[in-house]
Formats: sequence, C-alpha cells, structure tokens
Amino acid sequence: MMRSHDPEPRSCRLRRPSWRRSLGLLLLLLLPGASRAEMQFDVFMGYDDLVREGNWFPVAFELFNDGPPVTGTVVLAPDGAADSQSRTFSIELPTSTRKRVVIPVFAPAGRYSRWEARLLGPDGKILAERDALQPKDVAGQVPILGALPRTFGGLPTFPEVKNRPTEFLPAVARLQPDYLPANPLALEGLTAWYLNSEKAAELKPDQADALLAWVHGGGHLIVAIEQPNDVTALPWLRALLPFAPEGATTRPMEGAFERWLVSGKPALQLPSVLRRTGAANPRANRPGRVNVQTPASAEPADPFANITTQNDFNNADLPVVTGKIGDGTRVLSLGDQALIVSAARGQGMVTALAFSPEREPFRGWKNRPWFWAKLTGVPAELLTESSELRYTGGSVDAIFGAMLDSRQVRKLPVAALLLLLVVYLVVIGPFDQWILKRSGRQMWTWVTFPVYVILFSALIYFIGYRLRAGDLEWNEIQVVDQLPRGEEAAALRGRTWISIYSPANQRYRFASDQPFAMVRPEMQRNSTTRGDSSRLNITLPAAGFLADAFIPVWVNQLYASDWIQPAPRLLTATLVESNDQLEVTVENPSELTFSSLQLTYQGRIHTLPQLAPHGHLAVTVSRGEGRPIDELLQSLPHAMQVSQQRQQAFGGAGSGQLDRILDQVLMLSFSQRNTTPNQGYGDAALLTPAGFDLSNIDSRGDAVVFAWATSQTLTPSIHRFAPTRAQRDTVVRTVVPVSRRP
Repeated sequence: MMRSHDPEPRSCRLRRPSWRRSLGLLLLLLLPGASRAEMQFDVFMGYDDLVREGNWFPVAFELFNDGPPVTGTVVLAPDGAADSQSRTFSIELPTSTRKRVVIPVFAPAGRYSRWEARLLGPDGKILAERDALQPKDVAGQVPILGALPRTFGGLPTFPEVKNRPTEFLPAVARLQPDYLPANPLALEGLTAWYLNSEKAAELKPDQADALLAWVHGGGHLIVAIEQPNDVTALPWLRALLPFAPEGATTRPMEGAFERWLVSGKPALQLPSVLRRTGAANPRANRPGRVNVQTPASAEPADPFANITTQNDFNNADLPVVTGKIGDGTRVLSLGDQALIVSAARGQGMVTALAFSPEREPFRGWKNRPWFWAKLTGVPAELLTESSELRYTGGSVDAIFGAMLDSRQVRKLPVAALLLLLVVYLVVIGPFDQWILKRSGRQMWTWVTFPVYVILFSALIYFIGYRLRAGDLEWNEIQVVDQLPRGEEAAALRGRTWISIYSPANQRYRFASDQPFAMVRPEMQRNSTTRGDSSRLNITLPAAGFLADAFIPVWVNQLYASDWIQPAPRLLTATLVESNDQLEVTVENPSELTFSSLQLTYQGRIHTLPQLAPHGHLAVTVSRGEGRPIDELLQSLPHAMQVSQQRQQAFGGAGSGQLDRILDQVLMLSFSQRNTTPNQGYGDAALLTPAGFDLSNIDSRGDAVVFAWATSQTLTPSIHRFAPTRAQRDTVVRTVVPVSRRP
C-alpha cells in the first residue's frame, strides 16, 4: 500500500492530464483574442528621423497582423494631446497581412516635439501603441538633403562643423523606397533630393508623380546617371532631365572639381540665414528661429577657399556618361564633356550628374562633402564655425492672420482701461468712504463694496460684449501657384489661410475631397506640439480630410489648408526683353476677374492693367521702371510688429490689422530675399513654409506674375457650416520664363 506522503509514480503523472493545462486550453478556445498573436506596429517619423520645423513631413506606419482579421483605427497625436490634436485614419488588416501607410504631418515652430501613436480596435481598446516618439528637429531655414543612393556607402555627406547645435547643421536623410510618400505635401520638408538613376526604377508610379510635383513646387532634384538605359527606360525621368544620355567614356579630371569648388557657382543658392544689419537690434535675442545678427562688416568667410588639394584625385580618370544637353545650363565640364547640367522646372530645379558620385575615384575624394554642400547651395554661414546663429523671427501665418482677422472685433485702448481702473479704485475707496461717512453708516461698507464689484463687473462685461460680440465670420485668402503640366494643363499648388471668428464656444467642421489636401493650425513662434492652443482633430479618408475644430467665444482662430490638384491653366504669360524694354503678354483663359496684377523681374515690381475673364493684355514697360522689391521689404518689420499685436487683448483702433491687398502677399513671397549691408531688416526674418518664398525665382532670372481676384476662389470652401459673413479672395502666382531679343 502506498503511503500518503509517497510521491506519485512517474507513469501515473504521464497518464493523468494536468487540470491546469486543460484549463489553459479551454481559456484559449473560449476567450476572444486570447490566442491572437502580437500586432506589429512600427512608426517612422520624418526623413530618416529628421523633421524640419515649419514644414510638412511624412510619418510612415507599418503594420503586420498575424492574428484574426481586424479593422483598426490609427491615432497620431502630440504626446498627451490625443483628445485635442489628433490625426486619425482607419485600416483593415486581414490575417497575415502587412500594410504600410504614409501621411503628411506639419511640424510646429518649436523644439523637442514628442508624439504618440496608437492602434485601436473596433471596440476602442488599444491593440498596440508607440509612445515618446521624438524625431530630430532641424531649424526651418537649414537644408535637408534626402538621398536614395545605389549603395550604402554612396550616401552624400556634408562638411563637419564643430561647436554647432545639431538643429543648425545641414543634414542628409537616407530615404527608403518602401516608405516614400505618394503625397507630394509630405516631401516639402526636403530642400533637395539625390537620386541614383539605378534606384529610380524602384519608385512606384504614384511616388514618381509625387516627386515631380515636389520638383515643380520648388524642390531641387539631383540625379546621378549610372547607365544611359536607366534614364531612357523611364519616360518620366527622361522627360524631366535636361541631359539625354547616350554612351559612356573616360576623361582625365585635371583638377576640374576642385577649381569649381573654389570659384564656381552652385546650380542653386539657398537663401542666406544671415540678416546683415549695420545697427544693433535690441530685439535680436528674442526667442524664435534661425537668424543671425552681425555687424555690416562681418561677412561670413568663404568656407570653400581653404579646401586642401588631393593630387591623386585630380590626376585620375573619371568614368562619365556622354550625351546631349537639352534645355539645361552647364555647371561643370571637362573640356567639351558636360559633367553637371541644371535646368529650371517650374519653381524648382533639376540637376543631372553625368557621372556616378558613388564610384571611384569620386567616392574616395576627401573633398566630397564640400562638393555636396556646393551643389545643394548650402549658405556659407552654415559651414563656418565663426557664424553665430541665433533664434528669432515669427511666422508668415501671423501676417496672414493680421490681414484676415475679423474687423468686427475692437480692442479697448490701454488709456481707457487705465481710466476705468482709476475710476474703480476711486469708487471703492474715497467715494465709498465719503458717502458712508456723510450718511453716518460706515458699517454698510459690507454691503456697498459687493454692490460696486457687481456693478463694475457688469460694466466690464457690457464693454467687452460691445467691443467683441459679432456674427460668425469666415475670411480666407488662397495663394495658388500655377505649376506647368504640358501646354494646356497645370497643377495648382494652393495654400489657403482661413480666419474664423466665433461668437460662441462652438465646434466647427471642415472637409475637403481634393486628392492631396491637409489642414493645420496656425504656426506660432515658440510653439511645440503640445503648446498649440488650437483644438483640431483631423480624420484622413482615402482622399482629402475631415476636421473638427473647437473655437472659444469672441476669438479669431487661424488655420491653413495646403492642397494640390490638376486643373487647366489659369494664366498664360510671356516676357520678351529687348534692350531696356520688357514686352509682356498675359492671357486669362479662366473665369476669374483679376483686378490687380503685378510683374516682378530683376528685383523690380511693375504694375500691369487689370484683366477680365478670357481677356488678353499686351504692354511694354521699361526695365528700369517700377518699384524695387527691397523697398517693399522695408515694410516687413512693421508688418511683423502689427501681426504680433493681434495676439494682444488691448490696443487702439486697427491694432493688429493689416490691409488686405496684393502688396502684402508680394512682400511675403520675397521675405527670404538676401539682404545687403546697411539694408537689413533686422528682426524681420520670417519662418516660411518651403515653396512659398520665390526669392530664388528672381535670382535665377525669371519673372513672376501676381494676380489678385477679389471675392473669387478656385475651389469650393472647406467649411461645413453656414457663416453669417464671408470673404474669399485668390492670388495666383505664375513663373514666367524670359526670352531675349537681340
């Protein structure tokens, strides 16, 4: 007989099923989701984790479902602000399915932004999440070069600059074809893009279309041609490049690259981050974003002047691609062999390299980082250790807000406020004491004092109501760039600034069904992802957006909507330069009436006659006439000062308001124009979204036509409510190539 304390024989333990194991199997069968495998949920921020402030950037989501099918909702929001500033989209995940989704997100004008992403199930429960997502911030005027090289070691680099915060260093981001966005808005945070022709075939059609839209909207594409058939096999790339490759050969370099570094000009020079001024600016240390305050004589040293010579590289032979130059300009040649050819494409530029920078001997060149800095036009001050970069400036949004904010709202002058305060102090003090003393009832002060407080509170509310109460109002300005797409068609790159005045604490809905459209809150100086006071939740369907915004009572709230859509041409313009005369022709095939037209060319502004729908004008102006653009820019500091007043509760009549005229838009369009000593604008450097500033168009020798259409727009309004008052205007900007007559 077995004793009670004897261990159970091993054979009996094997035959008898464990009740714990059975219970576990039962739970796996009965409990929903108990057997579900872990959901893979990865989030990739920016361009190789780089984000350029004040610009759109991509956020890529990669999801893999190894369990039962699920329909989930992805929510991206600033850390701790998921209820008030979220971006949301739905996604279906069948079993054993991997999906990648890329959405555009706007980077606020601040530092140390943190984000959180969650995947929610149909019941709202969290299936997966990623917290504390913190990309690397890059200052708004510092370039980012995206790169899609053939090899890992072929990634471009920039020169190292010591003793410089990382956000002020030009950066290179390695791009991955699987995570490239198909929405061109998400590419606008890139200043330039290096593309090896061998990798171009990996781009999907929608990614190639986004790349083309980015280039025409102001991007700089640099294509290195590995083999001629890389280009000829891709129609979109063959049509884009200003160089038609045909064969291959080898040429001795004989120091051509180093001579170009020292004395040559880049294909495109980015706007300087220096604002040179001859007088000290007392507000130079005001926090904000990139700006430098230096004496007029403190010119940045030429960083390319002291590069060292590498004889073995200069004496080597370089494999090059031969071909014909189309509509481009030679930037660098070896004899009759073109090495670098550049051409304008809309507001942007394309540069073709007739050699591979990823192969020897170029790959082993020690001055290769300086080559990339020169080619992409990095400002000299970003490559010089002695340049003292500071934070400053405001946002272009604020000036549009000063143009659009409701005129129903009036502010109480500071003098009136002080007078009201003095009266209040006199009443509750000497007057109360005098009247109670005369009546002999000093103890009644416990009654009179609350009465005075109630009366003055009612008076203040009445004054505030009379000053700020009004009707629901919607004001907007569309600034539309016409980008070429063939002879008759165009792509419209629109930026719509919207100001809503709310007479009550209310939620308002926006929506757009345009193929590529997004909405964002006002870009405010010193803001962070959580520091934005606006409450804006965005839902992303297959195209466009749905948005829900909360606006407090008696407040003007500014939003901006960015969009791209195909359309027929709105304006067709030509400019022929002959001696000192400019022959300008403009045709208006649209239904818009342009009441004000301006032409900018070689630093001057020429006024043109108004243009009716389907109208035509032909005028001749003197090249030396017209206002200088720099003269118009002298009013930029005043405009910035006024735009700051719109955030203040008190002020005089018209405080924080700017005229709604074409000159304001034209001034903002050239706000990044390089200044000269004793002609600086001091604190007037603006944080401007990529592609909005047209200073490079003027510097490369092209003209721009600005056309203002009052109370007319190109697209339906995005509001989904009925404002009592509304005003919608449009500004069309068209780049005009210049031809010269002998």
